[in-house]
Amino acid sequence: MSPVSALAAESNSKVLSQPSVSSGLSEALIKRADSDIIVVNNRYQLKDSAVNNFSSGELSQLKKALKESNQLVANQKLTIDPQTKTIAPEVLFAAYNRRYTMKIFWWGTRYYFTSNAAVAQMTNELANYTFAFNIGGTIGGIVAKLASGLLGSYTTLMSA
Repeated sequence: MSPVSALAAESNSKVLSQPSVSSGLSEALIKRADSDIIVVNNRYQLKDSAVNNFSSGELSQLKKALKESNQLVANQKLTIDPQTKTIAPEVLFAAYNRRYTMKIFWWGTRYYFTSNAAVAQMTNELANYTFAFNIGGTIGGIVAKLASGLLGSYTTLMSA
């Protein structure tokens, strides 16, 4: 489930930046499809009539997104609110961070920020995580090359 939408607001009523979807489904497709998504037995499903409303490519994208969301719900033993189509527990995350909250939908995650400073803070946090993963990957690559070189030398010596 990769699409992400972010909203920054001074208050609950004023939006400072428009939502943006990072990958997969376009914002337009999400808006068109939302009314054709239903929740049955704690699973997202497309209405039968949705076949007439979308191209085969769009249906394929929607089915993939629903499958990923349903896997997340099943694996994490989460609950879908049939009215809002959001995945609980969003309250736990809100209690953890007061600068932003999030809601998980069938199409991805939407973050709600209390200010532009909160957006900048999350951007920095994500950049730090990315940097840490890049360093970890680099170190892992170096260690793997050293280990394979040593193992190769050892096996050469042992076979001689």
